[in-house]
Order: sequence, then C-alpha cells, then structure tokens
Amino acid sequence: MSKHASSTKYSFSRVLPRVVLSTVLIGSSVPKFSSAAGLDKTTAYAQGQSVSGGGYQRLANKDAQVHIDIWVDGTAGDDNSAGDEQHPLRTLDEAIKKAGATAAQHKTIGIKGTYALTHTVSIPEGVTLFVAASGATIQGTGNTIDGLILQNGATLTGAGTLTMTGFKTALTAKEGSLITDGTYVFKNNGQEDGCGISLQGKVHGSTGKDKLTITADDICDTDFYTDSVVFENCTVSVTSQTRTWFDARNLTLKNACLSVAGFGMSYYVNNLTMENSEFTINKRGWRHATGLTIQGSSTIKDSTITANAGSTAGISVGAQDKEINWLYRIFRQLLSRNACRN
Repeated sequence: MSKHASSTKYSFSRVLPRVVLSTVLIGSSVPKFSSAAGLDKTTAYAQGQSVSGGGYQRLANKDAQVHIDIWVDGTAGDDNSAGDEQHPLRTLDEAIKKAGATAAQHKTIGIKGTYALTHTVSIPEGVTLFVAASGATIQGTGNTIDGLILQNGATLTGAGTLTMTGFKTALTAKEGSLITDGTYVFKNNGQEDGCGISLQGKVHGSTGKDKLTITADDICDTDFYTDSVVFENCTVSVTSQTRTWFDARNLTLKNACLSVAGFGMSYYVNNLTMENSEFTINKRGWRHATGLTIQGSSTIKDSTITANAGSTAGISVGAQDKEINWLYRIFRQLLSRNACRN
C-alpha cells in the first residue's frame, strides 16, 4: 500500500514486511544526566572523580588548572629538555618513555604545536593525552601509516582542538579506551574501503552534547565504529568522501547527536538504541542518496531520526521477528536540514 501527498513535504509508504518512512520523531521529554559517581575507573578519572585513593582535577574543563606531568610541543619542543611547560619535549615517544605510567599510576601528557609523524604512536594504559587550549595538529604523509592508537586504559581529552590529517587511520581507540571532553577534527584520512577513524572504546562526554565533538571528513570511513561503542553526551559527524557502506552493527546513542554522509544507498544498523538523541543520515551527491535500514531489535525513546535525502531515500524498518519499541511517533520529511542540535 502506498500513499502520497500532493507535495513532497509528506511521504509515507509501506512495502511488506517493511515500513518505509522519512523521519521519526519520538517522545518529547529530556532526561537529566546523572553524576559520574559509580563510573568505572578510567571514565571517573577523566571526569574528575577520585581514583585509587587520589583526587584528580577535572581535565575536560577549559577553565580548570590541569596538572600535566609532561609537556610535548611538536613545534618548539626538544627531547633533551626537562619536559615541563617551559621546557617541553618534542616527541610523544619520548614523553611516553619518561612518563612510565601504569594502570595504578596515571600520568597526563599535554600536547600542543604541530607534529609530523613518520610512524604510529601507541598511547599505553594509564596515560591521559591532554590537548592544550592552544590546540595541536598531527600530520601524516600520503595516508600510508596509522596515526595514534589509544590502548585499553588510555584516555584522550583536552581544552583545545586536536586536528589529524594524512593518515591511513588517524585514530584507533581500542576497546577499554576513553575519548572524553574535547574537540577532535579528522580530515582527509583513510584509503579506499578503509576507515579514517576506528572507534572501539568509550566515547563519553561529561555532560550535554557540546563538550565532546568529533568531526571526520575523510577519504573513506567504512565501519568507523564497532558494536561495543556507546556514544554518550557527545556530537559526532562523519563524512566519507568516497561512496562507501556500513555493515549492520549495533548503534547506541545516549544524549548524543550522530550525523553521517556518503554511505551508499542505505546506512545499515542492527540493534538501534536511542535515548534523548538525534541521528541524521545525509546524502552526498546524486549517487549518495543515503537512507537508513534498521535490521534488529531496537528501543528508541525521546529521539529524532532524520533521512536528509528528499524523495530518493527513507527509513526502512525491516526487523523481521524482532521487536521495535518507540514512544509517541510523528513521521515527516525534512529536506536539506541537519537535525543535530546541542
């Protein structure tokens, strides 16, 4: 059965056993963010809680006085220096070696300036990488090597903007790692059928949706996150310049805004869990009329899903023998509008 209005503003269709629509607005109330009490050690440390009996300052607050164990300045540093703020080191390798961090003894490395990496740098367990308020830029060459790898127990946060460009995969955040408050920009990374970023750990801001932002505009960002990732208190925007795909993986958004573009004729999701969140699928050129296909059991509450592709694509709910739970539904079509709001 198919029903069409005289204009393009409203468009609904049903093709059994799937329901195809353009936009879903679910619910209206906004749940309150709970405190960080009870979080695991890595998350609590990054958000200013007491860890291993010691109190730590809130690293992600731009106005906070952050304790930095070792400073690195890719522009003006010297690896023969002491590593304090007045005499920073030049390379992350030297800073990691000097830090000697462990799971029980966290160390914070502050970074600023511009780096040209010729090899991959692994941030080990117990190290927090803090981006200075002045920002930091890390550059690769010819998209031939990976950039940073956050290992299990490592944290990325900061007061300024971290920009990474020219890598095969600029940032790999392993399971058990944490990306928290900060601004992270990834540009022109990746290779054909590859991913400019790879998110496998926690993406968890302290509060709101604007303290943690990730923007990726890469050559290719196929499968840029894994099933285990929870996007919480953040805004994430990922554009694949090369038309690619996304294999159906679980997606969890909690007080988060995710927008994607360049993912073929449909962006596939397995189990979709959303609460107080926004999910926008944008088109990119005539061959990128991307819609959304939900394939697994899903729970959607107080959230918005927008397929920004006009009449060429919509939202397909094809969860055969699965359960889709949502509250109060309004269906409508939105043209050329980014639904992500802080």
